[in-house]
Amino acid sequence: MTSALDRTDRSRIADGGVLPLASHDGLALLDAAVADGRPALAPIHLDTRALAGTDVPDLLRGLVPVTRRAAAKGQGGDPDSLRTRLAGLTSVRQEEELRDLVLTHAARLLGHSDARAVDPDRGFLESGFDSLAAMQLRNRLGELTGLRLPATAVFDHPNPRALARHLLERLAPATAEPAADTETADTTEQEFHRILRSVPYTRLRAAGLVDTLLRLAADGTEADGAPDADEREDIDAMDTEMLISLALDGSGRDDANQEV
Repeated sequence: MTSALDRTDRSRIADGGVLPLASHDGLALLDAAVADGRPALAPIHLDTRALAGTDVPDLLRGLVPVTRRAAAKGQGGDPDSLRTRLAGLTSVRQEEELRDLVLTHAARLLGHSDARAVDPDRGFLESGFDSLAAMQLRNRLGELTGLRLPATAVFDHPNPRALARHLLERLAPATAEPAADTETADTTEQEFHRILRSVPYTRLRAAGLVDTLLRLAADGTEADGAPDADEREDIDAMDTEMLISLALDGSGRDDANQEV
């Protein structure tokens, strides 16, 4: 009955805590179950250590007692830590984080050691998912995110990227990027002014930045293009402080004219 199983199938079953049985062992267990007389006996070789790190089915909880939170941690995290991590990310990074989560567990279910083996834009069916693998992925993602996902969650979305976006919509963490702090912005601008004023005028001219600074200073005024000859004479007469003031707020030229 199991002769058609490939390596991926066997790996998936092993991940669920079920180890293979030799034919003679299986037959012996079947005989023992029939002779026992109790109903619904299941001759199975369980790997309880593997089950301890998974979402243990209710039927087996008595054999491998584990809380849902412990099961989630066994998968590499828990819902609270995931939400906290997402809350500190931009929307783009949030989607990438959840996409990596989906790909990592999809790859494990398909028998791959590297998440990059799964194409985020390729359909689950095309990648090799069947109904059992889809249910296992749904269970794992539900444990990790704390979401109650429908049984059809995987096949309701065309590929891992779409599923990750769905998870992000469901999680909806409070991740709105905070508005820039006014005080911090003012401090940054003041620091920029201080640094710019510390640059000698000769270095600004040597770097070809004088005309650029003047164009910035003229932005929004009637001035257009490079300064004329008279303006260059005014510029040459300015010290560094006056030149920077001109570039930053347009006040330097008035000061220079007053001195003249």
